[in-house]
Amino acid sequence: MLIKNKKGESRWWLISGGPNYNDKGELIGSIGIHLDITDQKRMATDLEKALQEAKDASLAKESFLANMSHEIRTPLNAIIGMIRELKREDLTPIQSKYVSYSDLAANHLLDIVNNVLDLSKIEAGELVLEQNAFNLVSLINMVKSILYMKAEEKKLDFNIKVSPEINPVLIGDGSRIRQVLINILSNAIKFTNKGFVNLDVNVVNANAEFQDIEFIIQDSGIGMSENFLSSVFDKFSQEERHSSHGLDGTGLGMTISREIISLMNGDIQINSRKGIGTIVRINLTLPIGGPIELIEEEFKLDKSLSGLHCLLVEDNELNRLIASKSLHNFGCFVAEAEDGQKAIDLLKSGSYDFILMDIQMPVMDGIETTSYIRNILKLSTPVIALTANAFKKDIDLYLSVGMNDYVTKPFREYSLFEVIVKTLKSKPITHTNNIISATADQLKVLYDLSKIHELSRGDLAFVNKMIGIFIDQTPVSVKLIRQAFEIGDFESISKIVHRIKPSIENMGIVSLSSILRELESESKKEEVTGQKLKRLVNELDEVLSRVINQLKAISLN
Repeated sequence: MLIKNKKGESRWWLISGGPNYNDKGELIGSIGIHLDITDQKRMATDLEKALQEAKDASLAKESFLANMSHEIRTPLNAIIGMIRELKREDLTPIQSKYVSYSDLAANHLLDIVNNVLDLSKIEAGELVLEQNAFNLVSLINMVKSILYMKAEEKKLDFNIKVSPEINPVLIGDGSRIRQVLINILSNAIKFTNKGFVNLDVNVVNANAEFQDIEFIIQDSGIGMSENFLSSVFDKFSQEERHSSHGLDGTGLGMTISREIISLMNGDIQINSRKGIGTIVRINLTLPIGGPIELIEEEFKLDKSLSGLHCLLVEDNELNRLIASKSLHNFGCFVAEAEDGQKAIDLLKSGSYDFILMDIQMPVMDGIETTSYIRNILKLSTPVIALTANAFKKDIDLYLSVGMNDYVTKPFREYSLFEVIVKTLKSKPITHTNNIISATADQLKVLYDLSKIHELSRGDLAFVNKMIGIFIDQTPVSVKLIRQAFEIGDFESISKIVHRIKPSIENMGIVSLSSILRELESESKKEEVTGQKLKRLVNELDEVLSRVINQLKAISLN
């Protein structure tokens, strides 16, 4: 009870009482205890307040990280994407050098953002490990290929030895194991100025179901002092931060690596001596998988996306260009929409194999658009979120409205490819085109824009313009051919066919090669076979009509 004392102070009292009886059982009064618990109440109130402040701080931190992620990742996606496209160009040696340095700097910034967000996910208990079949030897070879040039630039001996006893199929989160190895090996290379960096992978114990794998990373680098070793796994910890070595980094790599290994129920230990070098030992117990599981996982990496139609919904012009470039590299045909409403308009008039959906857009955002696609249009077309936010609550929201998966911006091309294939894996892949007669033969893509893209040297406006000209002018040419056939002006047919042949070849319509050749030769003959010429004209008209419908369907404008 809250009661004021004689001084007028409000004090909290815990009061308990009861009747008091004598030995004869007679009530002679009562007995009570009044305990002043004001300090305890204040402590409880302060604790409750502190807990609420901690919750508010956690929410503020999450909100800040989400906003930071979006604001940094959006322009960074454009920077990394543009650098990726520049690297595909025919550059001079000095240009290649500048682009390479830009690429390293951009990816270093991306690593920093990813590390901060990974750490935040770990602290929030949101980092979920996958359990997929993977080939550890292939994974290690990939790590070597990624880091080889860094070691080569410093003239280091970079040696990797993998035990032949390692099972070809293991179960676990291969991408996170790769992340840990890259983190630690990158550190080893960064802090080693001469000598070697070695990775040894051995089986230390095994049975029919599991293998205990030990990874030993050893370098001849600058090493660490005993005092620093005790804090090497602390956040933002770098012994050489204030030294003259000029080494950069966030000091988060080792912290995240330890947390990931811990989530895998593994162990990581470090031994180091200042000026001598460092040895890192990682021990993991991984289940053994079957060959069928591995085949399925490898299949998804090798499967081609050529000929699939994608609807790309993204309001940022640069990000649209970058995603479109990557999709073209995969062999996909791309229709673009600047916002959700325009995407819905396209979906009402055409169909697509999958949709890449940005989240934050004007008019209708990605969440609203996906809800409309699922609930109003009743479409089951796979939807993959393109997002700068990858916290659990965000992902849960995307999945709850009907999205199938997500790709975090800035994306690496192989990551985008893997997610698309993984999403389409459970659904038979068919080429969708807006053609009235949907027979199997008519659904075949009849053109190939690779030559146009090669001629454009990356200029999407040029590609769109060429397609637009083809769509506008081809029906006119076919109409002139038909009119010339009706009046018997076979010479004009030959001239028109000769004129349109280059544009048809540029559009990659190989099925018309023999028809054009026959049309041109037949119309030049002194005695023209009317029935044969009519058949060729009809075939030309039919194929070109279908191609134009297909080109309109991909809506490259």
